[in-house]
Amino acid sequence: MKPERLERYRRTLIQLRDRLTEQIDHLEQSIAEEITSPGEISHLPTHNADQDSEGLTRDVALGQNETEMLADVVAALDRIEEGTFGECTQCGQTIAKARLDAIPYTRHCRECQEQFEKQAEESRLV
Repeated sequence: MKPERLERYRRTLIQLRDRLTEQIDHLEQSIAEEITSPGEISHLPTHNADQDSEGLTRDVALGQNETEMLADVVAALDRIEEGTFGECTQCGQTIAKARLDAIPYTRHCRECQEQFEKQAEESRLV
């Protein structure tokens, strides 16, 4: 991969890492506030505790998703440092530029990702 293109991916990943870190920090603060402050009283026929639980569950799930994405971004930055960025971690083939442009933190080429998703779906069906 050309050095200028690799540098562009590195800058993109650093910006994404910083944004995710900020979002995760904000979510953690929000979760802490939800835990320590009472929920708002609503005219809806939902119990207050259920409302609080639903919001908290949503924030926790979002935080987990963003934390996983942050780990993928950091791993991609590590691969840049190691000189393996742009190579599928499964088969070793070059990941298509269009895929890296869309998902710069991807670990897999399209074919390996499809195989991984298929296996995950089959294991959920069992």
